[in-house]
Amino acid sequence: MRTIKSTRREEIELIGNLSLFRNACFHLHDPTANLTIKSYIENIISGRGYYKTASKTIQVIHRLPVINRICQIFSDQNLQFFASCKVGHIRYTTYNYSKSKVADDSAVLFKVIDEYIFGLINSIFTDDSNEVLLELWPLSYSKNLHIRTKTKNIDMPSIQEGTLENNNNFYYVSVQDIIEKCVYWRKKSKQVIFFRYPNLEESS
Repeated sequence: MRTIKSTRREEIELIGNLSLFRNACFHLHDPTANLTIKSYIENIISGRGYYKTASKTIQVIHRLPVINRICQIFSDQNLQFFASCKVGHIRYTTYNYSKSKVADDSAVLFKVIDEYIFGLINSIFTDDSNEVLLELWPLSYSKNLHIRTKTKNIDMPSIQEGTLENNNNFYYVSVQDIIEKCVYWRKKSKQVIFFRYPNLEESS
């Protein structure tokens, strides 16, 4: 969606649109807000790190052939594999599926016990109980962005650089362990940088 016209007042338009967007996010939590407008705003911004939709309905999409490697790991030949899934309004896709698409919905921040890890969704599958599970390709040798100024040293864990190693060192977690979608930029064949979307406080 275009938000500015790229005129001579581009900076002023960006600031104005950010203010409108910020106010819209706050109004999502207003119980007196118009439900139609609230639903429209939620559809625009859900899955972008600004607002967590109340709906947690999980739906798997685009059936894929069985991946024997994962079936052997789980000792279960009845696993079903998919290219995409939706949690509420938020869409997740596998890394390979995203390669042929304009948007990449495979980069996520996920939780393992008490640790938060960046990574890519390598596979999406369900077991006999229809639980949606993910095979995640984690960022290895990660380090936070560190900024030094004359007066401060700023550590930014929301931006991490590392590598994606081809060592089959995957994590297997429930889709409920996804914290949020994020973005990544591949510098070289293995070197990547992951970014979390800023929240309302950081955007202000």
